[in-house]
Amino acid sequence: MANQPTSGAFSVRSLPPEIWSFIFDVACLDDGFTARSLSLVSRDLHALSEGHRYYTIKISSSSQMVALERQLSESGVIAARGLKTRFVSVTFPVHSAGQEALSIEIADIERDEKENEWKPAITTSVEDLNYDSKHSVVKFHYLVYGAMRRLLEACSNTLEVLSIYQNPAFLIQFDVLVPPLPRLQHLSIGLSPRGSWATMGDPHPMHYPSLQVLRLMGWPLPGGWWKRITQSIPDSSDVKIISVLRLYRSLGYCDKKKGYHTWKFVKENFDEAALPGLLEKWWVEDVNGGNGIPGKEELDERHGNGYQYEADDDL
Repeated sequence: MANQPTSGAFSVRSLPPEIWSFIFDVACLDDGFTARSLSLVSRDLHALSEGHRYYTIKISSSSQMVALERQLSESGVIAARGLKTRFVSVTFPVHSAGQEALSIEIADIERDEKENEWKPAITTSVEDLNYDSKHSVVKFHYLVYGAMRRLLEACSNTLEVLSIYQNPAFLIQFDVLVPPLPRLQHLSIGLSPRGSWATMGDPHPMHYPSLQVLRLMGWPLPGGWWKRITQSIPDSSDVKIISVLRLYRSLGYCDKKKGYHTWKFVKENFDEAALPGLLEKWWVEDVNGGNGIPGKEELDERHGNGYQYEADDDL
């Protein structure tokens, strides 16, 4: 009939903001591409999706980390700790092209350390991240990790899933690298250092009280560095820890009593070059609601059921 309204193009305003927020919650479970794309579709969608722009953050280079932190600092988001990010993945690879030059500079730094009074190779306080050095690699090292610390502080009230792969010139205590995160549920850490350092192993406050899944991956394994992480999570069998068996042993946990944590062991002969990709794969599974347990092809077939309290003589 002529007087009946004709159907027109769909308007984003036909749905209440609460519905759009739910849609964005589901749609933006990726590496951030969807949220960025939504903001470019139209002014209305840009406004509606603004809160999801940094819903997910995926960093794949040190320069990207520094640039993002600088951008958010200039907009006031970092100072206000106003990021509503739920999922963060950070991968700091070292490219083979720069490996030789980097190794030469690190050797020069180590020589300076022996000949002069110099900063210790283990960073143990947040203030140390502001350390100014004549060595460009050291200066950039602290610039990058300082930026990461500030970024994580800005989303500390909402962050639920965090994955970090690092290949540092100098080791930084994890509690310096990563601030307290009260809502964090899944944490994956990959470490590929060039040497071994003495680390602080003192008792540590519980910085991650909501943690459900912890993955500790890396070689070689500085036991004291990892131990501070396991001391900062709940002592509960509901917490699953995934690592290689050698790390478990290096922490002295074969003597732990019932009820502390549930451990699962992955194969020790994994390709270290594949570790960043493996951490990203697990991160995507976590973002999409996975249970945190590695697949059968990744588990150590000798201890496929993980740590059995009644059979620790087998470990």
